[in-house]
Amino acid sequence: MDFKKIIWVLILIGMVACAAVIIGYYWTATELSDIYSVPIFVLATSLVYIGLQLLKRVVLKIENWWDWTYYLGLVAIVAPVLLANESNQLYFHLLTDYVTFFLVFPAIMDARKIIKK
Repeated sequence: MDFKKIIWVLILIGMVACAAVIIGYYWTATELSDIYSVPIFVLATSLVYIGLQLLKRVVLKIENWWDWTYYLGLVAIVAPVLLANESNQLYFHLLTDYVTFFLVFPAIMDARKIIKK
């Protein structure tokens, strides 16, 4: 394997790990306060994820259509902080539970692309 593929695989492993932490947090969140005031470790993990996405674009110089889908996952993290209240709590729990899976989608598609090569 050449150096770029090794870097690519390491970035993908990091992205999946960060996404797993974020998704795991939101799947265990049951109260409105859990999604309204997000803990620092989730925000820090989100920043690491964003950094890995940027690193992938800069180092590998590849940009696929699925690389932009992680923004949906980031919106699912930010939207409840800005818009959630007691009356729409159920919708935001569903949003955070399912839309955060878009954080894993780019890594899955990249892994598929690596395997095909």
